[in-house]
Amino acid sequence: MRATRRWALTEAAAVAGFAILIGLAFTATIAAALILVVVALVIGGLIYRSETRIIRRRLAVMAQPFPAEWAQQLGKIVPYYATLAPAERERFQHLVAIFLDEKPIHGIGCTIDDTTRLLVAASATIPVFAFPAWEYATLRKVLIRPEAFDATFQDRQQQETMALGMVGASGLFDGVMILSLPDLYAGFAPNAGKHNVGIHEFSHLIDQNNGAIDGIPASLPRECLQPWTTLVHDHLAHHRGDDAGIPAYGYTNEAEFFAVASEYFFQSPEEMARRDPELYALLEQIFQQRLLGKGLRRMGKKRTEGDGHSG
Repeated sequence: MRATRRWALTEAAAVAGFAILIGLAFTATIAAALILVVVALVIGGLIYRSETRIIRRRLAVMAQPFPAEWAQQLGKIVPYYATLAPAERERFQHLVAIFLDEKPIHGIGCTIDDTTRLLVAASATIPVFAFPAWEYATLRKVLIRPEAFDATFQDRQQQETMALGMVGASGLFDGVMILSLPDLYAGFAPNAGKHNVGIHEFSHLIDQNNGAIDGIPASLPRECLQPWTTLVHDHLAHHRGDDAGIPAYGYTNEAEFFAVASEYFFQSPEEMARRDPELYALLEQIFQQRLLGKGLRRMGKKRTEGDGHSG
Protein backbone atom coordinates (compact mmCIF):
# COMPACT_ATOMS: atom_id res chain seq x y z
CA MET A 1 0.00 0.00 0.00
CA ARG A 2 2.89 2.36 0.69
CA ALA A 3 4.24 1.76 -2.81
CA THR A 4 0.85 2.59 -4.32
CA ARG A 5 0.65 5.78 -2.30
CA ARG A 6 4.14 6.82 -3.36
CA TRP A 7 3.29 6.14 -6.99
CA ALA A 8 0.02 8.07 -6.73
CA LEU A 9 1.78 11.01 -5.07
CA THR A 10 4.50 11.00 -7.73
CA GLU A 11 1.94 10.89 -10.54
CA ALA A 12 -0.16 13.67 -9.00
CA ALA A 13 2.89 15.86 -8.40
CA ALA A 14 4.17 15.28 -11.93
CA VAL A 15 0.84 16.20 -13.52
CA ALA A 16 0.43 19.29 -11.33
CA GLY A 17 4.03 20.40 -11.92
CA PHE A 18 3.80 19.91 -15.67
CA ALA A 19 0.52 21.84 -15.79
CA ILE A 20 2.07 24.70 -13.82
CA LEU A 21 5.13 24.90 -16.04
CA ILE A 22 3.11 24.87 -19.26
CA GLY A 23 0.60 27.35 -17.87
CA LEU A 24 3.22 29.79 -16.62
CA ALA A 25 4.70 29.94 -20.09
CA PHE A 26 1.44 31.44 -21.31
CA THR A 27 0.45 33.45 -18.24
CA ALA A 28 1.07 37.17 -18.21
CA THR A 29 -0.07 38.23 -14.73
CA ILE A 30 0.69 37.14 -11.18
CA ALA A 31 -3.00 36.72 -10.41
CA ALA A 32 -3.46 34.38 -13.34
CA ALA A 33 -0.37 32.46 -12.29
CA LEU A 34 -1.73 32.01 -8.76
CA ILE A 35 -5.05 30.77 -10.11
CA LEU A 36 -3.17 28.36 -12.35
CA VAL A 37 -1.17 27.00 -9.40
CA VAL A 38 -4.33 26.48 -7.34
CA VAL A 39 -6.08 24.69 -10.23
CA ALA A 40 -3.05 22.49 -10.84
CA LEU A 41 -2.85 21.55 -7.17
CA VAL A 42 -6.56 20.70 -7.11
CA ILE A 43 -6.13 18.50 -10.17
CA GLY A 44 -3.14 16.81 -8.53
CA GLY A 45 -5.16 16.23 -5.38
CA LEU A 46 -8.02 14.69 -7.35
CA ILE A 47 -5.59 12.40 -9.16
CA TYR A 48 -4.08 11.31 -5.84
CA ARG A 49 -7.50 10.58 -4.35
CA SER A 50 -8.55 8.62 -7.39
CA GLU A 51 -5.36 6.55 -7.44
CA THR A 52 -5.57 5.79 -3.71
CA ARG A 53 -9.31 5.12 -3.55
CA ILE A 54 -8.87 1.36 -3.31
CA ILE A 55 -6.26 1.78 -0.56
CA ARG A 56 -8.60 3.91 1.52
CA ARG A 57 -11.36 1.35 1.09
CA ARG A 58 -9.05 -1.49 2.09
CA LEU A 59 -7.82 0.39 5.14
CA ALA A 60 -11.44 0.95 6.14
CA VAL A 61 -12.15 -2.78 5.74
CA MET A 62 -9.09 -3.66 7.82
CA ALA A 63 -10.14 -1.20 10.51
CA GLN A 64 -13.39 -3.09 11.06
CA PRO A 65 -13.23 -5.82 13.73
CA PHE A 66 -13.02 -9.26 12.16
CA PRO A 67 -16.15 -11.14 13.25
CA ALA A 68 -15.34 -13.50 16.11
CA GLU A 69 -17.47 -16.24 14.58
CA TRP A 70 -15.50 -15.98 11.34
CA ALA A 71 -12.21 -16.32 13.19
CA GLN A 72 -13.61 -19.32 15.04
CA GLN A 73 -14.72 -20.91 11.77
CA LEU A 74 -11.32 -20.36 10.17
CA GLY A 75 -9.57 -21.91 13.13
CA LYS A 76 -11.91 -24.87 13.08
CA ILE A 77 -12.00 -25.75 9.39
CA VAL A 78 -8.86 -24.24 7.81
CA PRO A 79 -5.77 -26.11 9.10
CA TYR A 80 -3.41 -23.62 7.47
CA TYR A 81 -4.91 -20.74 9.45
CA ALA A 82 -4.95 -22.76 12.68
CA THR A 83 -1.16 -23.16 12.61
CA LEU A 84 -0.39 -19.45 12.18
CA ALA A 85 1.04 -17.24 14.91
CA PRO A 86 -1.39 -14.60 16.29
CA ALA A 87 0.06 -11.73 14.22
CA GLU A 88 -0.08 -13.80 11.06
CA ARG A 89 -3.64 -14.83 11.82
CA GLU A 90 -4.57 -11.17 11.97
CA ARG A 91 -2.93 -10.55 8.61
CA PHE A 92 -4.75 -13.58 7.17
CA GLN A 93 -8.02 -12.12 8.47
CA HIS A 94 -7.28 -8.80 6.78
CA LEU A 95 -6.63 -10.50 3.44
CA VAL A 96 -9.80 -12.58 3.78
CA ALA A 97 -11.87 -9.51 4.64
CA ILE A 98 -10.49 -7.56 1.68
CA PHE A 99 -11.16 -10.46 -0.70
CA LEU A 100 -14.75 -10.78 0.53
CA ASP A 101 -15.26 -7.03 0.16
CA GLU A 102 -13.96 -6.91 -3.41
CA LYS A 103 -14.89 -10.23 -5.04
CA PRO A 104 -18.60 -11.16 -5.25
CA ILE A 105 -19.40 -14.80 -4.41
CA HIS A 106 -22.78 -16.11 -5.55
CA GLY A 107 -24.57 -19.42 -5.28
CA ILE A 108 -26.00 -20.70 -8.58
CA GLY A 109 -28.76 -23.20 -7.90
CA CYS A 110 -27.78 -23.39 -4.24
CA THR A 111 -27.75 -21.29 -1.12
CA ILE A 112 -24.37 -20.31 0.29
CA ASP A 113 -23.49 -18.98 3.73
CA ASP A 114 -20.63 -17.15 5.41
CA THR A 115 -18.72 -20.40 5.88
CA THR A 116 -18.75 -21.03 2.14
CA ARG A 117 -17.53 -17.50 1.46
CA LEU A 118 -14.81 -17.90 4.08
CA LEU A 119 -13.59 -21.10 2.42
CA VAL A 120 -13.40 -19.36 -0.95
CA ALA A 121 -11.50 -16.44 0.57
CA ALA A 122 -9.17 -18.79 2.47
CA SER A 123 -8.48 -20.69 -0.76
CA ALA A 124 -7.52 -17.38 -2.38
CA THR A 125 -5.37 -16.23 0.54
CA ILE A 126 -3.33 -19.36 1.27
CA PRO A 127 -1.23 -19.47 -1.94
CA VAL A 128 -0.49 -15.72 -1.94
CA PHE A 129 -0.02 -15.27 1.80
CA ALA A 130 3.63 -14.33 1.31
CA PHE A 131 2.68 -11.65 -1.24
CA PRO A 132 0.69 -8.95 0.62
CA ALA A 133 0.42 -6.79 -2.50
CA TRP A 134 -0.91 -9.61 -4.70
CA GLU A 135 -3.91 -8.79 -6.85
CA TYR A 136 -6.27 -11.32 -8.42
CA ALA A 137 -6.72 -8.70 -11.09
CA THR A 138 -8.49 -10.88 -13.65
CA LEU A 139 -11.04 -12.33 -11.22
CA ARG A 140 -14.45 -10.66 -11.38
CA LYS A 141 -16.57 -13.04 -9.32
CA VAL A 142 -16.87 -16.56 -7.95
CA LEU A 143 -19.90 -18.75 -8.64
CA ILE A 144 -20.75 -21.76 -6.48
CA ARG A 145 -22.68 -24.68 -7.99
CA PRO A 146 -24.44 -27.37 -5.94
CA GLU A 147 -22.54 -30.25 -7.58
CA ALA A 148 -19.68 -31.03 -9.90
CA PHE A 149 -20.56 -30.14 -13.49
CA ASP A 150 -19.66 -30.87 -17.08
CA ALA A 151 -18.73 -28.57 -19.96
CA THR A 152 -22.40 -27.65 -20.46
CA PHE A 153 -22.81 -26.95 -16.72
CA GLN A 154 -25.10 -29.89 -16.15
CA ASP A 155 -25.00 -31.33 -12.65
CA ARG A 156 -23.21 -34.51 -11.63
CA GLN A 157 -23.94 -37.41 -14.02
CA GLN A 158 -20.92 -39.40 -15.10
CA GLN A 159 -18.29 -38.75 -12.44
CA GLU A 160 -15.32 -39.20 -14.73
CA THR A 161 -16.45 -36.33 -16.96
CA MET A 162 -17.25 -33.92 -14.18
CA ALA A 163 -15.30 -30.82 -13.17
CA LEU A 164 -14.97 -29.72 -9.56
CA GLY A 165 -14.05 -26.19 -10.58
CA MET A 166 -12.95 -24.00 -13.45
CA VAL A 167 -11.56 -20.58 -14.26
CA GLY A 168 -12.99 -18.84 -17.30
CA ALA A 169 -10.43 -17.20 -19.56
CA SER A 170 -12.56 -15.85 -22.41
CA GLY A 171 -16.06 -14.98 -23.52
CA LEU A 172 -18.95 -14.84 -21.09
CA PHE A 173 -16.98 -16.55 -18.34
CA ASP A 174 -13.87 -14.41 -18.62
CA GLY A 175 -12.81 -13.56 -15.08
CA VAL A 176 -15.32 -15.98 -13.53
CA MET A 177 -14.38 -18.86 -11.24
CA ILE A 178 -16.86 -21.68 -10.74
CA LEU A 179 -16.58 -24.11 -7.85
CA SER A 180 -18.56 -27.17 -6.79
CA LEU A 181 -19.94 -26.57 -3.29
CA PRO A 182 -19.40 -30.05 -1.81
CA ASP A 183 -15.94 -30.29 -3.33
CA LEU A 184 -14.96 -26.88 -1.96
CA TYR A 185 -15.83 -28.17 1.52
CA ALA A 186 -14.14 -31.51 0.86
CA GLY A 187 -10.83 -29.72 0.30
CA PHE A 188 -10.83 -28.59 3.94
CA ALA A 189 -12.07 -31.86 5.44
CA PRO A 190 -9.73 -33.87 7.70
CA ASN A 191 -9.56 -36.62 5.05
CA ALA A 192 -8.94 -34.25 2.11
CA GLY A 193 -5.47 -35.64 1.46
CA LYS A 194 -3.75 -33.86 -1.41
CA HIS A 195 -6.88 -32.32 -2.87
CA ASN A 196 -8.26 -28.81 -2.50
CA VAL A 197 -10.23 -27.51 -5.46
CA GLY A 198 -10.18 -23.93 -4.17
CA ILE A 199 -6.38 -23.81 -3.99
CA HIS A 200 -6.26 -25.55 -7.37
CA GLU A 201 -8.32 -22.91 -9.12
CA PHE A 202 -6.62 -19.96 -7.46
CA SER A 203 -3.28 -21.48 -8.48
CA HIS A 204 -4.52 -21.23 -12.07
CA LEU A 205 -5.07 -17.49 -11.47
CA ILE A 206 -1.55 -17.15 -10.11
CA ASP A 207 -0.39 -18.90 -13.27
CA GLN A 208 -2.51 -16.56 -15.40
CA ASN A 209 -1.17 -13.40 -13.80
CA ASN A 210 1.72 -13.26 -16.27
CA GLY A 211 -0.63 -13.41 -19.25
CA ALA A 212 -1.40 -17.10 -19.83
CA ILE A 213 -2.32 -20.26 -17.94
CA ASP A 214 0.71 -22.20 -19.09
CA GLY A 215 2.19 -23.76 -15.99
CA ILE A 216 4.74 -20.98 -15.45
CA PRO A 217 3.34 -18.99 -12.51
CA ALA A 218 3.79 -15.25 -12.23
CA SER A 219 5.48 -15.71 -8.84
CA LEU A 220 8.23 -17.96 -10.23
CA PRO A 221 11.65 -16.41 -9.43
CA ARG A 222 13.75 -15.87 -12.55
CA GLU A 223 16.53 -18.10 -11.26
CA CYS A 224 14.04 -20.94 -10.85
CA LEU A 225 12.63 -20.77 -14.38
CA GLN A 226 15.00 -23.29 -15.92
CA PRO A 227 14.88 -25.77 -13.00
CA TRP A 228 11.07 -25.54 -12.92
CA THR A 229 10.51 -26.07 -16.65
CA THR A 230 13.05 -28.91 -16.68
CA LEU A 231 11.36 -30.63 -13.75
CA VAL A 232 7.88 -30.25 -15.22
CA HIS A 233 8.94 -31.56 -18.63
CA ASP A 234 10.68 -34.48 -16.96
CA HIS A 235 7.57 -35.31 -14.98
CA LEU A 236 5.29 -35.09 -17.99
CA ALA A 237 7.64 -37.08 -20.22
CA HIS A 238 8.20 -39.90 -17.76
CA HIS A 239 4.96 -39.70 -15.78
CA ARG A 240 6.69 -39.77 -12.41
CA GLY A 241 3.45 -39.56 -10.48
CA ASP A 242 3.82 -42.94 -8.81
CA ASP A 243 7.16 -41.92 -7.34
CA ALA A 244 6.25 -38.32 -6.49
CA GLY A 245 2.70 -39.02 -5.35
CA ILE A 246 1.18 -36.50 -7.76
CA PRO A 247 -2.43 -37.36 -8.69
CA ALA A 248 -2.90 -38.47 -12.29
CA TYR A 249 -4.79 -35.32 -13.34
CA GLY A 250 -1.61 -33.34 -12.83
CA TYR A 251 -0.18 -35.00 -15.93
CA THR A 252 -2.81 -33.51 -18.24
CA ASN A 253 -0.53 -30.61 -19.21
CA GLU A 254 1.87 -28.07 -17.69
CA ALA A 255 -0.92 -25.86 -16.31
CA GLU A 256 -2.66 -28.73 -14.54
CA PHE A 257 0.66 -29.99 -13.24
CA PHE A 258 1.27 -26.67 -11.49
CA ALA A 259 -2.27 -26.48 -10.07
CA VAL A 260 -2.30 -30.09 -8.84
CA ALA A 261 1.22 -29.77 -7.42
CA SER A 262 0.10 -26.59 -5.62
CA GLU A 263 -2.77 -28.45 -3.95
CA TYR A 264 -0.36 -31.20 -2.94
CA PHE A 265 2.18 -28.67 -1.61
CA PHE A 266 -0.29 -26.98 0.72
CA GLN A 267 -2.29 -30.06 1.67
CA SER A 268 0.47 -32.63 2.24
CA PRO A 269 3.82 -30.82 2.40
CA GLU A 270 5.50 -33.53 4.49
CA GLU A 271 4.71 -36.21 1.95
CA MET A 272 5.80 -34.05 -1.00
CA ALA A 273 9.07 -33.12 0.70
CA ARG A 274 9.76 -36.80 1.32
CA ARG A 275 8.74 -38.17 -2.07
CA ASP A 276 9.90 -35.33 -4.34
CA PRO A 277 12.18 -32.93 -2.47
CA GLU A 278 13.15 -31.07 -5.67
CA LEU A 279 9.53 -30.28 -6.47
CA TYR A 280 8.87 -29.25 -2.90
CA ALA A 281 11.89 -26.93 -2.85
CA LEU A 282 10.84 -25.23 -6.08
CA LEU A 283 7.30 -24.69 -4.83
CA GLU A 284 8.75 -23.16 -1.67
CA GLN A 285 10.44 -20.63 -3.94
CA ILE A 286 7.32 -20.06 -6.05
CA PHE A 287 5.06 -19.44 -3.05
CA GLN A 288 7.81 -18.06 -0.78
CA GLN A 289 6.49 -20.19 2.07
CA ARG A 290 8.04 -22.86 4.26
CA LEU A 291 5.40 -25.29 5.43
CA LEU A 292 7.66 -27.67 7.34
CA GLY A 293 9.23 -27.21 10.73
CA LYS A 294 8.82 -24.35 13.15
CA GLY A 295 8.87 -20.63 12.56
CA LEU A 296 7.22 -18.20 10.21
CA ARG A 297 5.62 -19.34 6.99
CA ARG A 298 7.03 -16.51 4.95
CA MET A 299 10.49 -16.93 3.52
CA GLY A 300 13.04 -14.17 3.09
CA LYS A 301 13.31 -11.28 5.53
CA LYS A 302 12.39 -12.29 9.05
CA ARG A 303 9.09 -10.84 10.27
CA THR A 304 8.38 -9.87 13.82
CA GLU A 305 4.98 -10.44 15.37
CA GLY A 306 2.97 -7.31 16.14
CA ASP A 307 -7.75 -37.85 -8.21
CA GLY A 308 -10.56 -35.36 -8.82
CA HIS A 309 -10.86 -33.37 -12.04
CA SER A 310 -10.66 -29.63 -11.71
CA GLY A 311 -10.13 -27.42 -14.69
